[in-house]
Amino acid sequence: MARSTSEGTAILVLFLAGVLASLAVATIGWSHAISDSYGWRQTQTALSAYFMLHGGPWLAYETPLLGPPWRIPHEIPLYQSLVVSLVSATGLKLEAAGRAVSLVLFYAALGSGYLLLAELGISARRRLLILAFWLMSPLYLFWSRTFMIESTALLLCLTFLAFSGRYFARRRLPDALGAVLAGSLGAAVKPPTVAVFVALAGVWWLHTAWRSRPHWAAVPRLGPLVVVLPFGAGWLWQRYADSLKAFDANPLTWGLASRQLFQDWIAGPPGLRLLPSTRAILWESAIPDSVGHPVVLAVAAACVLVAGRRRGLFALGLAAFLAHYLIFTPLDVSHTYYLYAAGLYLVAAIGFAAVALLETGDSRRHLAWLLAAVVVVFFARGYVTRMLPLQQQDAYRKPNWVVRMANAINEATEPDDVIVGFGLGWDPEVAYYAKRRAVMWPGWGDPRPDSPDVVRTLANLDDYTVGAFFNCFHGLPPETLALFLEHWGLRESPTHRGRCEVYVRPSSRPASAP
Repeated sequence: MARSTSEGTAILVLFLAGVLASLAVATIGWSHAISDSYGWRQTQTALSAYFMLHGGPWLAYETPLLGPPWRIPHEIPLYQSLVVSLVSATGLKLEAAGRAVSLVLFYAALGSGYLLLAELGISARRRLLILAFWLMSPLYLFWSRTFMIESTALLLCLTFLAFSGRYFARRRLPDALGAVLAGSLGAAVKPPTVAVFVALAGVWWLHTAWRSRPHWAAVPRLGPLVVVLPFGAGWLWQRYADSLKAFDANPLTWGLASRQLFQDWIAGPPGLRLLPSTRAILWESAIPDSVGHPVVLAVAAACVLVAGRRRGLFALGLAAFLAHYLIFTPLDVSHTYYLYAAGLYLVAAIGFAAVALLETGDSRRHLAWLLAAVVVVFFARGYVTRMLPLQQQDAYRKPNWVVRMANAINEATEPDDVIVGFGLGWDPEVAYYAKRRAVMWPGWGDPRPDSPDVVRTLANLDDYTVGAFFNCFHGLPPETLALFLEHWGLRESPTHRGRCEVYVRPSSRPASAP
């Protein structure tokens, strides 16, 4: 009894330390600009929420970056709706509300994780040990407090898998319905997150069916539907999203069609998965971001072998992480926040190793605390060296050139004006910080003056006032630049000087010098 009490106390202390560490870390840079890492994705989400907050539609939401009709939806706007609702109810600033919603949903995901671990047969107090490891992971310490949809998707997917397991074990219809609802929303929010979770649910159902033989009547009959329906819901949302992009009305949105995104970011370049650089990113970035250092996995593997228990779950965690990396290699190697969906598998595998040692009940249980010490040290080291420097950046207090230019454009234009930019792709940071609708010329757009893209874009903007144009890195054909300036009546800004040439209407209020 004393041994059980001391173990429970130690785990509770570690869990509470993880909660406090997570909360403390979240406050660092809370008021900073949302460009600490992958600012283009954070501001894309924030831009959608901003225009929802200012009267735009919610389901058919706008992300005004490529011109009228301004809609280029990716995910169903569940996260954005929660953020806008919080701002409307409390008066919080948009960025603070976005961070708060992301963080709260991460903590809610801990609850779903707790239910899932119960279905895997982990005792109540030992579940907290695995959750403590999760709270301390560098990946989740950083990304859980950003203006991103990642924690929303992860919460839904964990809930899906937990309720799937409950249905497979109990054959209760409400559990099946809960799994389908959560999985369908997860697929509409972020398909790459739900994919491996659905695969795990399929493996779980097959395992349950195999163990039920020869009494096939005991097999959970709705299992295949629970596994398949989320994919169907995700497909339906993508069809709807493609219809909103209105490829026939906007010449610049074809590059964001689901088929094109699949080709570019799922299939990817031939041979990408076999490149040495891909393996190097896995070893030097993906694993350290998730668990601090590869040595932590090596120690955990040794521990699970010594324990002789939970080896299947440990191996499944590693396999799930590698599956995500191999399926979504183009995304994982170029957008490291996508690992938010996969790093949990590695953290869980390490947790299973620690639980396995505790379950032995003999002297091997002491090794669990050695593993916990390794986790705490390397997770903390990984956060301090990899994530903390990002959080300490603040483009508001010390504006970078993008924010300085956005501020200048904001001062030189009116709120209803449209701005046009070339040379930054469809990066939304200037549009977000300037709080203006924009046409950010994408890499797939043809910039020649007589191209259909240029001609149709000019026509699409005839009902709007273009208040500013900026040309970065001077890659725009001079003939197209002259056409734009003449068509919109713009002149070079008399005050702004920076990396990009900025042109404004002569009657506009002068932009302040950076």
